[in-house]
Amino acid sequence: VVKAVRYLHENYSSAIDVGSLAGRIGLNRSYFGTVFRNATGLTVKEYLNRIRVDHAENLLVSGEFPVKDVAARCGFEDPFYFCKVFRRFKGLPPSEFARTGAIRDRSGRV
Repeated sequence: VVKAVRYLHENYSSAIDVGSLAGRIGLNRSYFGTVFRNATGLTVKEYLNRIRVDHAENLLVSGEFPVKDVAARCGFEDPFYFCKVFRRFKGLPPSEFARTGAIRDRSGRV
């Protein structure tokens, strides 16, 4: 699981197939998914999406890229799916987060 987590953090912006990841670790997909969830409390996809959203948060606050570009840079092929996942994790859409998150970061408030 440690190898898989490291791989996810290093390659989050790429398309990652759970079956291929399991193969890299030397386990079948089903068993790997069970072991991963028991160790992390999340499915591989949930864990990967969390990593991607955390990276997206930083890009959105920087204000350098539009939401569509942030989604692509963080490994989301579909910007609408990115917005759905981002809202699930952060409680607001990425465009709103970019506005309010940037203000909070510059003012020093958390």
